[in-house]
Amino acid sequence: MARLITLPLEQKPTSNSGVRMWMPGGSYATNPTDRLHISGSWKTSDGYSMGENINADWQGGNIYTDSAGWKATVTSKKDQNWYSQHWIADSNVPFKSGSTISGGNLIGSTINANNKASWTKGVDGFICEVCCLPDGSGSAADKCGKIMSMSVSGVFVDDYAQVRVYEMTNGGNRITGQDHNSTLSADWKIMSYYSKTTATRSLFHMGWIISFNHKKTCGGNGEQKNMTGRVRYLQPLISHGGSLSTSAATKQVLMEKPRMWSDRNTHTLLTA
Repeated sequence: MARLITLPLEQKPTSNSGVRMWMPGGSYATNPTDRLHISGSWKTSDGYSMGENINADWQGGNIYTDSAGWKATVTSKKDQNWYSQHWIADSNVPFKSGSTISGGNLIGSTINANNKASWTKGVDGFICEVCCLPDGSGSAADKCGKIMSMSVSGVFVDDYAQVRVYEMTNGGNRITGQDHNSTLSADWKIMSYYSKTTATRSLFHMGWIISFNHKKTCGGNGEQKNMTGRVRYLQPLISHGGSLSTSAATKQVLMEKPRMWSDRNTHTLLTA
């Protein structure tokens, strides 16, 4: 029997929320899990500055379902701040060059008719777990490599198939858990934010952009350290009316499996 995939409508997470069970039956890959590097400095659709100075040395994992999380690692002997940016969505977009998207050209770019996502409307925030447990082994993975801060942005598409990006951490309100501007723990912590803008409610959700500030915080000048950011069980918060309640949701939003842009449709509300 096929599993019915739903998300609670207008429900607010609490510190006791089970992230993996936010979606009944456990986390599900609501959008493709491809990853592309985003290069350069740019601004989101709501005016927040973004940038990077390195492409992660390695990354991998499923940001929705893997217990070890999706991870991005920078390896360095230097104690400077390294900034990485990651597109987590369908990678078969016409505005990429190789495995890179130019940030300066991202906003307003047009997707293909065959690009895939769940195309959910009403995505106003997110819930997930984050940590900075370093990848690898030995002295390089002794936890001297940290994630000093991070951000999560939603990737959306308007009715004209043009990309919009809204920052949900600096551009949002923290609901519970990890502060995105504070150093991540090596242990998993819940993190949930709700967007300050109402613009996302009328747009189709395509995926996410994850940014990390990697930094070596101890060890000598010649010691190489792994600085790994991890995110797992990432799921959207849905609010058609613009409000969230800690009360149990009275309705659920039916989630479609990722499908082509040309096949998008309106999602169904189910009585909980």
